[in-house]
Amino acid sequence: MYLVPRTSRFGDVGDIFDDFFGSPSLTRAVSSPRYDLERVGEGTYDISLAVPGFGREEIEISQTDTRLVVKGERGSESGDDGDGSGGESFYVHRGIDRRSFRHSFRLAAGTKVSAATLADGILRLRLESEAAADPRRIEIKS
Repeated sequence: MYLVPRTSRFGDVGDIFDDFFGSPSLTRAVSSPRYDLERVGEGTYDISLAVPGFGREEIEISQTDTRLVVKGERGSESGDDGDGSGGESFYVHRGIDRRSFRHSFRLAAGTKVSAATLADGILRLRLESEAAADPRRIEIKS
């Protein structure tokens, strides 16, 4: 069985628009982990990222103002891709993605990461936003 990429009648026109408008293309989307965004309460959200095989020391989470960045850098692999002739183990097939990644989220003003946990290959980030202040009336002077 072969998997053949599906092509559009319009060729690479979609890629040109994606590159121009900054939409993620297929190649960029693959290098980023899949994630879920769940609303768990008023002003509280959880982001769950699938990061199989990554350890705590290989993941970095940073936040500046309204930008949340999650990066994963792979350490050296302990397994060898040798032929196994020396008695060492080797991979017959590698299907688990082992690439480093970087994913950026744009957050609403006043949103902070309150907790981060890693279990069973899932990184969970708890986001909490401050209550929005009531609009302030501004007087116009003549």
